[in-house]
Amino acid sequence: MIELNRKLDLLLIDDDPDDKYLLNQALNKVTDNINLLWVDSGLQLKQYVAECESTLNYPDLIFLDLNLPAMSGMQILKWIKQSTACHSIPVIIYTTSQSERDIAEAYNLGANSYVVKQGTLKEIVSTISSIVNYWTRIVKLPN
Repeated sequence: MIELNRKLDLLLIDDDPDDKYLLNQALNKVTDNINLLWVDSGLQLKQYVAECESTLNYPDLIFLDLNLPAMSGMQILKWIKQSTACHSIPVIIYTTSQSERDIAEAYNLGANSYVVKQGTLKEIVSTISSIVNYWTRIVKLPN
C-alpha cells in the first residue's frame, strides 16, 4: 500500500463502466487515499468542470480514454489543455490504443503520459501502482 500525505482526487473520463470498476479495484489495492471520480463523456466533463469552478476543487489527476462517443478523447484532451481552469492538471491517456499516431497526437496536444490499459487485474494493479508512485512520490503536484 502506498501511503499518501493527503487524499487525491483522480478523475476518470471513460464510457466503459467495466474499466471504471477495474481501475477502482486496482486503486483500492494500491492506496486508500485516492478518490476515484468518473464522467463518461465530454459533455459530463464540461458539467463537472463548471461545478469545480464554483468550488475551486479540481481533480489532482485525470485519466482519459481515447475511445469515447460524440467527443473523442483527443478532442477532450485539447479542450482540457486549452481550458484556463484545467490546463495544468496532469492528463494521463489511459487507453487500449497502441497506435503510434495516437501516441504522437496525444503528446502534441499536451498529454503528460500515455498508458496502454492492461488485461488482467494483476497487470492493472502493477501499472496503477507505478503511476500512483510516480505522480505522488516522484513528482510534486500543487496542493
